[in-house]
Amino acid sequence: EVNKFWDEESKKKPHLHDSPIFVALDSRDIGKLSGVLIPYRFIHFQRQTGKYLGLISCGVTGVVRIGDRIQLLRRSHKNTGHEGKLEFAPAGGIDHGGFENGKMDPKKQVLAELREELAITEKEVVSVELKSWCLDISDSVLDFVYDIRISEGSRVIISDEHTEVKEM
Repeated sequence: EVNKFWDEESKKKPHLHDSPIFVALDSRDIGKLSGVLIPYRFIHFQRQTGKYLGLISCGVTGVVRIGDRIQLLRRSHKNTGHEGKLEFAPAGGIDHGGFENGKMDPKKQVLAELREELAITEKEVVSVELKSWCLDISDSVLDFVYDIRISEGSRVIISDEHTEVKEM
């Protein structure tokens, strides 16, 4: 059922990628989170159909600050949901890029997403601090939320995942 759904979805949305995403197997102790990488198609199926497969994917979100201004980005049609909505960015699922020496490293993932979505390099980053984690029941995502401070004068260049930047 999942594969049939994926075949149909990927024809409609050719920008979808079936990259491996980290899924929590045991989230009772956030300090000792265990899980596996599985193809994105299973997460997408669960979210789009509402058929719960028991999967809790792990992701990262950054609240980017340049000086005293928070950056919000508007989602494009390239995203799998919530097109046109404002969001904190960078954001994304934890994939191969979010691992260091075989261990999940959400900070590494949020920095990779920062480069990918906003074209901000680590040289421009003043600080990255884990502020919180939250379990989004509606999307079955355990999200690690970071406060990211960027050097004054840095310029955000958005990827095709977003259409505009709003400063607040």
